[in-house]
Amino acid sequence: MNEISFKVQPSPETNDYEVCIYIDGSCLFDLIELDPIDEDSRLFDRDLIGLDPKDFLRQFEDKDQTELVVGRCPCGSLGCYDTTVQIDRIDDKIIWKINKIANLVFSSAQYENAVIELGKDTSWEDLNRRIGRLVSKIFIDTRVKRGFLFDWASAPMKDNFIYLSYSKGHHQKILKFKWDGETEESALASAQEYRSHRFRNQ
Repeated sequence: MNEISFKVQPSPETNDYEVCIYIDGSCLFDLIELDPIDEDSRLFDRDLIGLDPKDFLRQFEDKDQTELVVGRCPCGSLGCYDTTVQIDRIDDKIIWKINKIANLVFSSAQYENAVIELGKDTSWEDLNRRIGRLVSKIFIDTRVKRGFLFDWASAPMKDNFIYLSYSKGHHQKILKFKWDGETEESALASAQEYRSHRFRNQ
């Protein structure tokens, strides 16, 4: 039986972060089908990039998922040359089917624990990502007119604004408010003040 683990690391190519998947201590994207010398035997493209943590973890909200995106195109965009594995659940095992060729078999308990630990790990976060996560907790249950629901918060270092994304289908609305651009305390205080003003009835 295989063992799975995850590690988050910077992705310079896409200016964000990626979840690296390890199978028995080796990177998933390094797995080969046949001969390590034969380039045609590789199960995965060498240039694949792991998903951003928030995108990767979001997939596990569906407890009955039968497919998991494990890699994205070097351009960084989901939906462009995504690489997926098929998922089967049999008794206390979770099985990944790769390209209908190779199978990886995990203990359900070990697999699920690895996902939980990934969700708890915030050691990789820079200030931007930490602020985004903490501010998201403040606005998670808010919505704007016409049924737009909260998606995410972001605090890019290029300016002193925190941005809030709300979406409905393929449509998006962006709200923003100021903070000092430096401290967690300022971000959270500004977020609470903005919420009490903008969403006073929610």
